[in-house]
Amino acid sequence: MHHKGYFVWWSLSWALIFFNPALGQENIYIPDSTIDNKNSYTSYKKLLLYSHKEDLSDPRSDHKHNIFISYYHLKAPSDTVFKYMRQAIDFDPVTECDLIFKGDYPFIKICSRFYCPEKMEKVKNLCDSVYSSFDSTLIDILSIIKESDQKYRADQKYSPWIKGNESYWEEQAIIDSINILLVNKILLRHGYPGRQKVGRELEDVAFMVIQHADIKNQEKHLYIIKNAVEQRQLYKSAYPLLVDRIRMKKHLPQIYGTQLVHNKKRDRLELYKMESLEGIDELRAKYGLSTLRSYLERTGAFMPEN
Repeated sequence: MHHKGYFVWWSLSWALIFFNPALGQENIYIPDSTIDNKNSYTSYKKLLLYSHKEDLSDPRSDHKHNIFISYYHLKAPSDTVFKYMRQAIDFDPVTECDLIFKGDYPFIKICSRFYCPEKMEKVKNLCDSVYSSFDSTLIDILSIIKESDQKYRADQKYSPWIKGNESYWEEQAIIDSINILLVNKILLRHGYPGRQKVGRELEDVAFMVIQHADIKNQEKHLYIIKNAVEQRQLYKSAYPLLVDRIRMKKHLPQIYGTQLVHNKKRDRLELYKMESLEGIDELRAKYGLSTLRSYLERTGAFMPEN
């Protein structure tokens, strides 16, 4: 399984780097409510003021992105918007450049609102340098690995739970054993091939191969996946996915509720046994995962019966 998680423009769930003046802390500039921003004013003002409740040292926090996008929606002056746009790019270059230049609307709308060609040219040059720094050789190798990793995983008709598909998964197991050897060599030579090396489209290829490898390789590389997440080289949900996969292989209850199993007796997908359901949605949210109920509804899986 594979979750992209990436940063939603209108997200209200993560912190910023300012503090609420009502608490006697650092002042924060909040634009006035006007006819131009009244529809979104309350929610984005709340996002700014909510920042003091978040742990800003947490690498999972999207606070710099949220500052930039909040000021954009609050119709702040161009200098303010561009200042925090630049900080967001410095914090997570690939993600922000993708959102600005590969998203459906941000670049065009920012240009049309402010018409600041000099500022936008600087941003464009900065993002061009981000993309030009990608490792083209790694991109080619990981593209091939990704295709082979998903050979029988990408189509439900090859599901391992369907009788008669055994030969496909025997072949996939051989492919997986070759892929983990390649990924081990990449890790040894390059470190984790993440977002700043290969872009968001391929940042999770090494993770997927590790996720599909034997327990020895999974445990060996867990700290690498954890570090990649903390350094924003890999989406947040990768870490809990691997933790739960390892625990399932060791016949231990999972922690984050990411793993499903096929109940042969009832012929249905079920959630693999949990260590605890207490506070599970808050725990999942920290890693960009949906609520457990939403996850089960989306996958068509059931809670296990005692």
